[in-house]
Amino acid sequence: MDADLLSKIVSNSMLFAIDRKPHGAPQAPMYYYTTPTAQSQHLCLSLTMKSTELKSIDFKSRLEDCYEDVQPYLESELEKFCNQLMALSEAASDSEKLAVVQKCVESLNALSNTFDESEDIDGGIDTDEREILCEIIYEMGEIVGLDSNMDYVDEWREW
Repeated sequence: MDADLLSKIVSNSMLFAIDRKPHGAPQAPMYYYTTPTAQSQHLCLSLTMKSTELKSIDFKSRLEDCYEDVQPYLESELEKFCNQLMALSEAASDSEKLAVVQKCVESLNALSNTFDESEDIDGGIDTDEREILCEIIYEMGEIVGLDSNMDYVDEWREW
C-alpha cells in the first residue's frame, strides 16, 4: 500500500483495511473502508511508517559491489520481499513474517542454484553477496518486528 494513499485516507477520516484471510480461509485480500477510531488511525500510521522504512532501503546501492550479472536478480527478489512484508498486517504474527522471510530465502536459494548451473551468468552468491543479502533481510525483518538476535535466515539459506 502506498504511504501517500494511506496518509490521504487518514486525513479524510477513513481507514483502508486489509483482511488477509477472512475466517481463516486463504483468499485474495479484501479491501474495505470504515470510520476511524484512535486505534485504527494508529494502525494506519504504523503501516505507513513500516512501509516508509522498508521503501527507504536502497537495494541498488547496497548491491553495487555484487557481480554485475547477478545484481538485477538479487534486486528483484529483495523488491518482492519488501512488497510482501509491506502487505502484512500490523497484527501479523512472527510465524507469518517468518514465512515471508522463508519464501525470500528459498527464492534466493533457487537463484543461487541457477547461477551455479548457468554458463550465461558470470558470478553467483558468494561471500560479499551473502553478507549483504543477510544484512538487508535482517534489517527488513527488524523493521517489521522480528527479533534481530534470531538467526532465522540460516534456517533456510543454502548460499
